[in-house]
Amino acid sequence: MKEEIIDGINYRLDENTLTAEVIPQEIAHEGDLVIPEIVVFQELSYCVTSIGDCAIYECPSLKSVIIGNSVTSIGEEAFGHCPLLRSVTFNGTIEQWGNVDLAFGWNDYVELVHCTDGDVEIR
Repeated sequence: MKEEIIDGINYRLDENTLTAEVIPQEIAHEGDLVIPEIVVFQELSYCVTSIGDCAIYECPSLKSVIIGNSVTSIGEEAFGHCPLLRSVTFNGTIEQWGNVDLAFGWNDYVELVHCTDGDVEIR
């Protein structure tokens, strides 16, 4: 496995399974963030399947996040201490969102998840 920053997001890339996990990075995200379904590095395509513990942590000016429907797990404090982040968009259905493994305390402020077929209230 190796770590690479691709389009401003830090990933742990697994060459054996061709999967990617969003992991913490030094530079805080601002404004809007898109976590895609697929990232490409050195001509290999990796499916983004998880957002790790504290991956998008302490981003005081992060306002929105779009999560690709390939994500199947979101770690503890993944969106911790992001006070402007009140909702996220998940590019999948409510049923798919229901199958995402959400760690306890995956977020601090998110109240709503917008899915392709409706919204899910978090609090």
